[in-house]
Amino acid sequence: MATYDDVSNQNITVIGLCGAVGTFVIIIGLQAMYHNFELREFERKVVKSPTIGPESFLSDQRNRLNTYGWVDREKQIVAIPIEEAMALTVNRESQKQKRGSDHDHQSTQSF
Repeated sequence: MATYDDVSNQNITVIGLCGAVGTFVIIIGLQAMYHNFELREFERKVVKSPTIGPESFLSDQRNRLNTYGWVDREKQIVAIPIEEAMALTVNRESQKQKRGSDHDHQSTQSF
């Protein structure tokens, strides 16, 4: 009898089924890993992250606006309470205007 160099249909079927099952198992494993990583990231970013409510944020801002402190020590820049800064600015501007009006008044009298 003559023998043929042919591939067995049974071997092809077994290899094909093993490949399909292996691919399916790999896909399911990758999905499980993805969901596990997603859950860990959610916990890290949302569940365990400190929550800062608007009240504490506003309180922190008010505190920064109403206290003394250094902004830049090297450049000698300081922070002062906002009310005091506004009063100093108004004082400075009114003095500038007063000096300007005195200067204008003196120059008109010389004619």
